[in-house]
Amino acid sequence: MAQFEVDDVHAGYDDLPVLKGVDVSVEAGEMVCMIGPNGAGKSTLFRVIYGLLSPTSGEVRYRNESVLGLSQRALLDHGIAYILQRDAVFPDMTIRDNLEMGAYTAPDGYDLEAQIGQMYDLFPMLEERADQNAGTLSGGQRQMLEFARGLILDPDLILLDEPTAGLAPKIIDQVFGKIEEINETGVTVLMIEQNVKTGLQYADRAYVLEDGQTRFSGPADNILDRPEVRDAYLGGGTDEADGEGGSEARL
Repeated sequence: MAQFEVDDVHAGYDDLPVLKGVDVSVEAGEMVCMIGPNGAGKSTLFRVIYGLLSPTSGEVRYRNESVLGLSQRALLDHGIAYILQRDAVFPDMTIRDNLEMGAYTAPDGYDLEAQIGQMYDLFPMLEERADQNAGTLSGGQRQMLEFARGLILDPDLILLDEPTAGLAPKIIDQVFGKIEEINETGVTVLMIEQNVKTGLQYADRAYVLEDGQTRFSGPADNILDRPEVRDAYLGGGTDEADGEGGSEARL
């Protein structure tokens, strides 16, 4: 049985349909990458999943239970975390304060110090700079803080919305290395990624969204064997990062 399922979801904004029948299934412990052109509906789907947009039809299930329409807090309580695109940290707060903010919905009996310690073990840079304001971090370091804040409540499933957006090319593999490390702890990962070749290199399976529909799915290591997918994502060079330029500090 799949851990997480999206079944024939339709959604849009006002009179503009965006999702026109999306199906996604994720097994426990998988890393699944969702790719597609701009406007395909990837971020809209995440908004539906995380209760930020109501669909016109369809279903979202987690552990065979409907989670459609649940509040963000209820989804966190279910073990589902949504890690936004970069620059969603609180720049004028310290790294430790950012982590504490991630645990604001923690239940009674939650051991904050132990969980922060686990985040420091996973991301040593955060411990080294715990009293430093988040706004002084490099792009890659802010992304590590985003991951840690999203993991602070020990979720079973994380949704990653373009985790390498805007990062310098040389830092992207380091970010994916951390995503892989997170996945290896048993956390299921469903991510949207524009760096197609790199995303597919690390993922177990992939879905291709086009025009608001699931067009293709399969093992990540051979999804590009489809000529139409290969031509779309390798012919135009859309798998390359935009990059920030300059140098990135180590993660």
